[in-house]
Amino acid sequence: MPERNVVSWSALIGGYADAGMHPAALCIFRSALEEAVQVNDFTVSCIVRVCAAATLFELGAQVHARSIKTALDASPFVGSSLVSLYSKCGLVDCAYQVFSAAPERNLGIWNAVLIASAQHGHTSTAFERFTKMQNAGFRPNFITFLCLLTACSHAGLVDEGKRYFSLMKEYRIEPQVEHYAAMVDLLGRITEALDLIESMPMEPPDSVWGALLMACRMFKDADTAAIAAKRLFETGSRSSGAHMLLSSTYAAAGRHVDAALARKAMRDAGIRKETGLSWLEAAGEVHTFVSNCRRHPRSSEIYNVLEKVGKKMAAAGYVADTSAVVKDVDRDEKCASLGYHSERLAIGLGLLIVPEGVPIRVMKNLRVCDDCHNAVKYLIDPCKLLYALKYRMNGCQKHFLSNMSSLRGFGNIARRWRELNGANYWKGLLDPLDVDLRKNIINYGELSQAAYTGLNRERRSRYAGSCLFRRKDFLSRVDVSNPNLYEITKFIYAMCTVSLPDDFMIKPLSKAAWSKQSNWMGFVAVATDEGKEVLGRRDVVVAWRGTIRVLEWMDDLDISLVPASEIVRPGSAHDPRVHGGWLSVYTSTDPGSRYNKQSARYQVLDEVERLQDLYKQEETSITITGHSLGAALATISATDIVSNGYNKTCPVSAFVFGSPRVGNSDFQKAFDSAEDLRLLRVRNSPDVVPNWPKLGYSDAGTELMIDTGESPYIKSPGNPLTWHDMECYMHGVAGTQGSNGGFELEVDRDIALVNKHEDALKKEYSIPPSWWVVQNKGMVKGKDGRWHLADHEDDDD
Repeated sequence: MPERNVVSWSALIGGYADAGMHPAALCIFRSALEEAVQVNDFTVSCIVRVCAAATLFELGAQVHARSIKTALDASPFVGSSLVSLYSKCGLVDCAYQVFSAAPERNLGIWNAVLIASAQHGHTSTAFERFTKMQNAGFRPNFITFLCLLTACSHAGLVDEGKRYFSLMKEYRIEPQVEHYAAMVDLLGRITEALDLIESMPMEPPDSVWGALLMACRMFKDADTAAIAAKRLFETGSRSSGAHMLLSSTYAAAGRHVDAALARKAMRDAGIRKETGLSWLEAAGEVHTFVSNCRRHPRSSEIYNVLEKVGKKMAAAGYVADTSAVVKDVDRDEKCASLGYHSERLAIGLGLLIVPEGVPIRVMKNLRVCDDCHNAVKYLIDPCKLLYALKYRMNGCQKHFLSNMSSLRGFGNIARRWRELNGANYWKGLLDPLDVDLRKNIINYGELSQAAYTGLNRERRSRYAGSCLFRRKDFLSRVDVSNPNLYEITKFIYAMCTVSLPDDFMIKPLSKAAWSKQSNWMGFVAVATDEGKEVLGRRDVVVAWRGTIRVLEWMDDLDISLVPASEIVRPGSAHDPRVHGGWLSVYTSTDPGSRYNKQSARYQVLDEVERLQDLYKQEETSITITGHSLGAALATISATDIVSNGYNKTCPVSAFVFGSPRVGNSDFQKAFDSAEDLRLLRVRNSPDVVPNWPKLGYSDAGTELMIDTGESPYIKSPGNPLTWHDMECYMHGVAGTQGSNGGFELEVDRDIALVNKHEDALKKEYSIPPSWWVVQNKGMVKGKDGRWHLADHEDDDD
């Protein structure tokens, strides 16, 4: 070409970029700079798109810096490419900064920031941006709605996704195959997804069947997966990913013969599995790995560092997830095949060559397996450094930082929260017990345990019966696994006008007691912004304190039933009645009491109402939890919230552990008739408390039976205290195998916790009994050198 200018250079770069020939596009851009071509915003936009597609963060950042010097960053075309670059490299905050600083915005940059929000799970941010985009006068297009459907899919917002899908018609936008694929990915029920596919006005392409196949893999629905794969192959697709998804779905369902046949069919068709690659950019060089690769010059060092880190991971509770290993070999061989996947090798190199404090960014071309997804969370803490791993999983950007260990072990809860909180009454999830449901139950179990652990039980203290800790650091002080998920917004105080066990309503021996009537009874909490991303919504939790130490109350306590008309919706049952003691704790007041001028009931109802108003623009849920007597209070308060409309349109779920029965058969009918109310009663088979009271009482909700007697870690036969202990309950949830019998820990939970408040573990594990105590049992040394019980930690309640 005799004469070349910026237009011809840009056209050539753009052509290579559109063709996916990224190295060629980069070489041409470099040549243009060497020839002193004055590149324009189109040129810069193209090359930034190349860096984004190849996730070349360092090079992309250099191009960004150059565009600032030449003022080309002001172009909305450059801006949208930069938003995409930083989002794909895991730096979504930088993407937001580029968007916020853009002096001029077009529809392209709005769509870019929407997809960035969607891919990083910032669902509420995506919705807020969409509203602002409309207010700014921009009309959404088909890409905009694809972004919104993607956001709904990653957050599991089925109803919201359906609303946006319908909204397309108002803008006269016909749904394309991409929108149908997003909807199939969004729908939580396989049958509903199939119905949508059958209703499509066009022949479903491979992307739609691929989305269904991915859903089948997630839900281990091998039969529907076979149908989806067959229809996908009929489209002429030669995707190796579809064959591998089908094979792994069979393997996850335990159908290893079918998995082998699926791989054979792939070979017979002449289709080769696409090689999984992971790469790391450091010091201007890109290092690429495949699984079990030993070609890198520093392979020996990489394998050594991964072996050392692996031991620390195992000590921290990591257990390899071998469900996706398609070959039917023994567990050791399966674990060995998982340990050196390409992303782990890239991380190993990063640990060797990236300076401490500098993020390690690993990119990957294919979906990350479930085990590596879990393992990365355990790599963070043992390595004692700040690093990030960015990759795609189910189309969603995953970005782990050392301050985000709250993500550990939460699997697909954000996506499946409605199902896991009982939208379908936990059908198909209880036997065998779904792994994500186990994690969800344990999350609420820990909050229930926290309400017991935080109680000052030292009767010699004038603060006996109060909370040991302040709200602001309560969850970290009681050793909740993920203290960053929630913040405490209110402490609950209660009193009782009938006789209750001393261990439930503790009375201080001191004449200068903090309160003569009241006891600290639990707390209300709300999901933090970080918790919202992990849990999939703004979750409001009410945790009621119970007791586990004294069981004689079963013989001594009055079991009279009293009318529950105040808390049960009129007309839902003939004569609903509940236990008089539980209701008294919930509703008693004393005008002369600092803490119970208002009953525990209205403390909870007012706070739940306040939080719903505060977060009315967001998707919320209300979850009530409690153990033992606290479980009875949880059942009553959940019923009250729904029956009297305090939940508005918000779903309410209760997870209760070792609960005694609460009310009569009419109360059960009223409970079961409540539309937005679900309750899961977790019951340990040898525990005697759930059998009480007997005469005139009925069970409400759905029962999940566990059996700690099957655990190889716990003493046999145990005793009533260990059978009823909350930590033992969570241990049972982690390992129970239901009707299949036996016991195998499916959730990484430290067995030492079983002895936190009891003597339940076998001696061979060398864990001391009842090891959790307040430092020095609450004694502190004063300025005068004398020891005394600590003063109360002031709070603003």
